[in-house]
This record gives sequence, C-alpha cells and structure tokens, in this order.
Amino acid sequence: MRRLIFPIALLITLFFAPGTSQAADLTDGALGIPWGASQVQARQIMEQNGYTYYTETVDANDRSPMIFYKGMYASYRAQVGIKFARNQMFEVKVELWEADNFAPPDGPFRVLNRLLTEKYGPWTRDTSRSMPVQCSPRLKYSVLYTTYQWDNVGAAGLEIKLLMHPKFSCPSDFSWDGEVNVFYRNNELYEKLKAQSQQNI
Repeated sequence: MRRLIFPIALLITLFFAPGTSQAADLTDGALGIPWGASQVQARQIMEQNGYTYYTETVDANDRSPMIFYKGMYASYRAQVGIKFARNQMFEVKVELWEADNFAPPDGPFRVLNRLLTEKYGPWTRDTSRSMPVQCSPRLKYSVLYTTYQWDNVGAAGLEIKLLMHPKFSCPSDFSWDGEVNVFYRNNELYEKLKAQSQQNI
C-alpha cells in the first residue's frame, strides 16, 4: 500500500492544487494535455501521468474520435475519454467508476466540487435538470441530474462541468449505478475545427 501513496498524492497535486495568488484556468489545456494536441501527443502525456490505454470509439453525438484511458483521478479510479476533431484535442471527459470506489456517488461529487472550486473558483451556473426514466409503459419517473458549470475558465469558450448521474432502481430488476463525470472543454476550438471540416466538403 505504501507504494500507492506517492502516485496518488502526485495526481491530486497535479490536477487540483490551488494557485498561490489567483484561481487556475484552462488556458493551456486540461489534465496536462494542451488544447489542439494530436492523438499521439495526448497518449504520450497520459502515459507519462500514469494512465494506460483502454479503448477507442466514435462519439454518438458529434461523431468525434474518442480515446479512453484508465487511471487515478483525485484518488478515484477513473476512465478518461479524450475527444478529437481533425486530430486536435478539444475535450476531456473523466468518468468515475462508482462500483470500484465503494462510495455513494454523492460522496465523490461533493469531494470534486470542493477540489474544483478550490482550484478554479466557485462554479458560475447550476444547470441541473430532471430527466424522465421510463421503467415500464405505465410507470415513469423523473430523476435529477445535478450539474455545476464553470464558464470561461481563463478565456471565452473554456468550460468545466461536474455532473452526477444518481443511483436509480425501477420496481422491476432494472437499475443502474450512480456516476460522477467531469468535462473539460474548449468550445471555441471545437467550433473552429468543425467549420474547417465543413469547408472541406
């Protein structure tokens, strides 16, 4: 167990250590990866930070390539997905594996909210919303997805979202575990790359 203490402490310091005089920002990138980094560059940085390659896919919403890594994020086991457009990184999504954390999802959510606030300052918007869950043709529930958002973190278009999917069970056997996600995104870069792709059609 002693061998794990230093790497975990190092990752917490790397991702969440607050600045000495002012709040940190995302101007230079997220999780040590510069905005616009290629897939090769991002993989090198992730491996240097103790992450291992897991798998890759294409995002169902915007069809962006997404490469996943496994590792530790603020002392929690996590899967980190990095999204690219035109081979340039514009978003990082961290997914905490609640089943591996042995803690209710609101526990990690509270911890990450505190750590992100300490580093980047208070969140600027509460974009939480209720989502419908259809347990059966006649049975429908409303489940709250809690989301805090940090806008323009260092520059226009840079944002962080902290989102909690709650645990939920239908009266039948249908259920799912809670999940806590952190999104780091450069919207301005994404729109620029998307426009370039459309010009090439």
